[in-house]
Amino acid sequence: MRALPLTLVLLLAPTVPSADTHDADLARAAVERGEILPLSAILPDLEARWGGQVLDVEIDEEAGLRVYELEILTADGRLLEVEVNAVTGELIDVEAEAEDDVDDATEGGSD
Repeated sequence: MRALPLTLVLLLAPTVPSADTHDADLARAAVERGEILPLSAILPDLEARWGGQVLDVEIDEEAGLRVYELEILTADGRLLEVEVNAVTGELIDVEAEAEDDVDDATEGGSD
């Protein structure tokens, strides 16, 4: 599906300066230095696997490993939290979120 890349562009486009903007700048610099893969190298595999829409993207460091954490609403309506090694692109973990979380994500509600 083409929704993933378009949504990601919209999510990453800074509209209000915040800590998220700083994190995005740090991630962009790490990509430019060749320290991590760009999301454009990771998204096609996720898109082929689940389709759907990326709702949120974060980059964290866990035990010295840089990890992309993506929240994906799949084509069949499941909400997944996906962790991908930002250096190798290897899928680390996939967790299905509770059904209530899917409703909140699609309706813009909160817990």
